[in-house]
Amino acid sequence: MKWLLLVVLTVAGNACDFRDRGMDALKVGAEAERNGDYEKAINSYSRAIESGELPKPDLVAAYNARGKVYAQRSRFEQATADFDAAIRLNPDDAFGYYNRGRITQDDDKARQEFDNAIRLKPDHFDAFFERGNIHNRAGDYDRAIADYTSAIRLNPNHTSAHISRGGLYHLKGDYDKAIADYNVAIHSNPKDDIARIFRGGSYYEKQMFDRARADFDAALGLNPRSSIAFSSRGMVKAAQADHDGAISDFDTALKLYPDDEDIAMILVERGRAYRRKGDLDRAIDDLTDAIRLNPDRGEAFRLRGITLRQMNQHKRALGDFDAAVRDPNSNQNYYSRGLEHFYLGQFALSVKDLTRAVELKPDHAFAAIWLFLAQSRSGQNGARLLAEHAKRLEPTPWIRSIVDFLMGKLASEAVLHTAKDADPKKDREQHCEAYFYLGQKALMRGNRSEAIRFFKLTLDTGVTNFVEYSGAESELTRLLQTK
Repeated sequence: MKWLLLVVLTVAGNACDFRDRGMDALKVGAEAERNGDYEKAINSYSRAIESGELPKPDLVAAYNARGKVYAQRSRFEQATADFDAAIRLNPDDAFGYYNRGRITQDDDKARQEFDNAIRLKPDHFDAFFERGNIHNRAGDYDRAIADYTSAIRLNPNHTSAHISRGGLYHLKGDYDKAIADYNVAIHSNPKDDIARIFRGGSYYEKQMFDRARADFDAALGLNPRSSIAFSSRGMVKAAQADHDGAISDFDTALKLYPDDEDIAMILVERGRAYRRKGDLDRAIDDLTDAIRLNPDRGEAFRLRGITLRQMNQHKRALGDFDAAVRDPNSNQNYYSRGLEHFYLGQFALSVKDLTRAVELKPDHAFAAIWLFLAQSRSGQNGARLLAEHAKRLEPTPWIRSIVDFLMGKLASEAVLHTAKDADPKKDREQHCEAYFYLGQKALMRGNRSEAIRFFKLTLDTGVTNFVEYSGAESELTRLLQTK
């Protein structure tokens, strides 16, 4: 009996030794993984698995751990085999499904894996986050927001979920909610330059340019080689009429951007800044290069068309606008081509394009105003339609005065009085608009000489980048040719 007891104790002791060796290898693997020594981690996890004495829960954990390291090293077939093994050992292992979902290339299959992970572990916040990413890529933003919200409910400091949900709120135009999410992300990780860039983008859309610029400055302090931060700050500077500063930032961004698509985007923005600065030749060069790099970029064609219009090359401009409207859902593209048809005296075509522009964006006040002008010049009565549009608009007092004047509710003297502003730049711009619309009303009344006088006053403002300035040039050309 003593001999039998000794044998039993020896076998039990050996089993404990094997199990201890397996657990020790598992711990060594975890430590190596934390230190970034992935080959040592793989070897240690393999010894743990091959020890043959790990309890099932630890063996499942070992397969998951080794699979994650394989995935980290882009050895996806081996990673998949390990996650498969973990799930075979324990079909209720949420982490196996989650890990397998993360390396699955097919989004539908990956979503099913995350569905299983959430079903088995309803508090798996990372599974909610990854499933939200799949909905995001599919354009199902409401479901994506719901999943990101679940991830945040389970882990309020989930920085990536806050940034991702903030990005979708931004896309939906809810900039305040976006900013709130970015605030949490920045508070959780003050060194996150991406969250600052995104928050700056939302401030930019709210026209809070000083706050936007502060965020982009802070992002560059954290990451001085952030091309996105340079290009974003350039857009803020351009919006603040600091065209030289904007061009300098775009120059730096172009040196840092990695691929043609990104370069095309920055060339468009730098071309826009050159145009606003009045350097039209450089604007044309940048926009032409952007089109060469990305011929499907409608905004590059539209901006080049606007620049050609400023150079009085209206037929070439019309060709660019034709290319731009290959994007059938852009209000701005139809608006720009509608104006070009107007400048060329093609009023029926102008009505068609401007009607589409208003359909796409019913609150676009100037599209509605120019549609009224085009209808009037083509012999239609646009007053009723302008009155209908006016009910949907939420214009500034200045735009409201233009609409009221064109509808006969406001005298010309009142319009000119409203155009006055303490800011000299704004004063010139509003007088440029006022004189043009006064000239249009004079044409409608058949008063040719008064129309000429107002169009000349439009040009005297020198606001060459306004559509009213180009309109006055075209009207004067027609009027003086038919003298």
